[in-house]
This record gives sequence, structure tokens and C-alpha cells, in this order.
Amino acid sequence: MNHRIRLAAAPMLLALLLALGVSTAARAQGSTPATDTPITVQALASGMPSDSPGKAILLLRITIQPGAGFPDHIHPGALVIAVESGDFTFTLVQGEADLTRGAATGSPAATEQLTAGQEVVAKAGDAIFEQAGVLHSARNAGDTSVVVLVAGLVDPTQDFLQPMEMGTPAP
Repeated sequence: MNHRIRLAAAPMLLALLLALGVSTAARAQGSTPATDTPITVQALASGMPSDSPGKAILLLRITIQPGAGFPDHIHPGALVIAVESGDFTFTLVQGEADLTRGAATGSPAATEQLTAGQEVVAKAGDAIFEQAGVLHSARNAGDTSVVVLVAGLVDPTQDFLQPMEMGTPAP
């Protein structure tokens, strides 16, 4: 499967990620992402589910180097973000999101609802769920790489990552 073509199916995603200094990678699943770019996005899978017309489902592995991050933005669909390794800093600007500590460990803690203005550090095994349109930012405030898996059910006709300034789309 050519992940580059499938990732490009979401219009402008590649251009936007490249403008943000993000490298998209069509590597084999077991390969190691390059460390010469601040953020690497690896498309693992995608498809158009027949029971969700007008939506695409996708799975990404995103590696964020120390000091790198995404500005305030929204997504055109619901996402689940699972932290594979490192410390992932997530700041909720507007809306609501859920954080489950230890979600991937088989014995998750209670889910906590995040509220606007709240910043959390999610660690390996933690997961964050957000609905479409939740305004947030994300970064790596640590000193080692952060790797997250992102699964989303999104509108493929909209940009996957939509930067925002004060609640309105950035130019």
C-alpha cells in the first residue's frame, strides 16, 4: 500500500504539514523515523468506511522531537491519540476532551474530562479522545522523542490539521 497517496487523499494535509516543518514518511511499519526533522508523520492505514458516508478513517504514527509541537488547531473529525512513548503535552484551548491514564496497559484508571485552559502531560499508555472541532495544541516539552498513534474518523474533504488564531482559521 502506498501510504503517501492515501495520506494525500486528505487535501492540503501534506502541504500544511510541510509548511509547519513536518516530514511525512512512507516508511515500513517497523522502521525508525528520521530525527533530522522536528515532527514526522507516518501514515499507517486509511480507508472509507461504508457505514460512515463522507468520512475517512485513518491511522498515523507521529514522532515529535524535543521542543517541537503543533500550534493551536482543530481537526475535521473525532480523534483518539494513544501515547506510545515519551511525554506528550496536550493543551486544551476550547471544548472538551477525555484523558484516560494507562488506557493501553489493560488496567486503565478512570477517564478524566479535560476543560478549556487545561494542560496535561500524557505518558506512555495514556490516551486522549477529542471530538471534531476541539481547539488544542500539542508539543514535546521533554528531552526525548514522543511517539503517538492517532486514529481518526474525519471529513476527507477538509484539511486534517487546521491552525487557528483566537478561535478563527489562520491565514
